[in-house]
Amino acid sequence: MSNLTWSREEFICFLLIYTSHVDMDFSNEEKSSLCKKFNTEMFEKQFSHFNGLNDYQALDTILKYKPQYFPSEDQKAELLGKIKEQFLTDGDFSDFEKEIYHFLERML
Repeated sequence: MSNLTWSREEFICFLLIYTSHVDMDFSNEEKSSLCKKFNTEMFEKQFSHFNGLNDYQALDTILKYKPQYFPSEDQKAELLGKIKEQFLTDGDFSDFEKEIYHFLERML
């Protein structure tokens, strides 16, 4: 992806869809949480985009957008807070989700 055209909210929506899927269980609670945070059209657009990518492509997309919207350490912390909040949506911050969180902490 060379043309970064998403808004900040579209990027966050995509990122939270990605993080909701890392444990291979996109729960109803997680989906409901995202639908409350973002309008339906944006969620559906980003969800469709996410479904068209493999895991590497999705992570690559996130890493390409991150500097545009979250370049500072404070903004990175804000982003990680949103990720952690989404992980906790279904009431379980699994060991696998914790590992992914720490991975994203290093990558972002």
